[in-house]
Amino acid sequence: MTTGCAVVLMGVGAGAAATAYVMGKLTQTYESGYSEALQASTDTLSTLKIAVVECVGGEYQTTIKARQPDETPVEIEVERIEANRTDIGIRTGHVGVWDYETSRQIHDLIGERLAQHKTSRATASNQACPPPAKLPVETPAAIGAPEPVKKKAVARAVGPAPTPASRGATGFNPDLTVFFASGADEVAPGENQKLDRVAAMLRDHPGRVVSLHGYSDAGGNPGQNFILSVRRADAVKRYLADRGCPEDRVLIIGHGSAKFLGTNDTAAGRRLNRRVEIEIHHAP
Repeated sequence: MTTGCAVVLMGVGAGAAATAYVMGKLTQTYESGYSEALQASTDTLSTLKIAVVECVGGEYQTTIKARQPDETPVEIEVERIEANRTDIGIRTGHVGVWDYETSRQIHDLIGERLAQHKTSRATASNQACPPPAKLPVETPAAIGAPEPVKKKAVARAVGPAPTPASRGATGFNPDLTVFFASGADEVAPGENQKLDRVAAMLRDHPGRVVSLHGYSDAGGNPGQNFILSVRRADAVKRYLADRGCPEDRVLIIGHGSAKFLGTNDTAAGRRLNRRVEIEIHHAP
């Protein structure tokens, strides 16, 4: 831990990334794009099991507020400096009692992710591949019933239809997944029954907690997609809170456009990707 108001400048020589430690915030400049830096920051928090509780930002700057399992606050500020130059500031701990080492470790993991991304992008650019098809952007849409999944003609198998439990073998449980319309961050009426069952379970079992994992499809800006994924998870949290579930037993985590359930080349696949997955845990 570090007490007081430390002000330190480091690594400002030629070839070194500028780093500063001011008022408990450890800021480092990365030679990466804003969206890449934002995604690396949120992925790192997810890896460290640090739950995002609030995300506010836009096209040039985003502030992510999170909490460690022991309730220690973590705040990450991502700011676009140039097209391929971004500042990331991390502050861990409480006013006057800052945890420099944890902030440094988070920076190290973010730096590793950005370096891996740059290497992967350089490798891909050297391969003769056709450009990917342009994906539609998630745009605000009226809240209503989810897009219907178009059925393909397939041979009918002999035997009973698969149950939700058997389909869950892939890791996807439709009974604990809430889907959203394109661009929407409000719970659609058709998803209410799922959440009502979760709310009843939390009320009846005080020893259980849930984590809400928000996702988006791949259309649009990655930074905006992350914010949208957090808002979707927060919408589910508010729904549960309105039905008597203590907010301190509901954690939200935004993943943005990641971990797709379906292909982003079809409307049905994109609908599967616009979701909040609910995980139920026993409280420690």
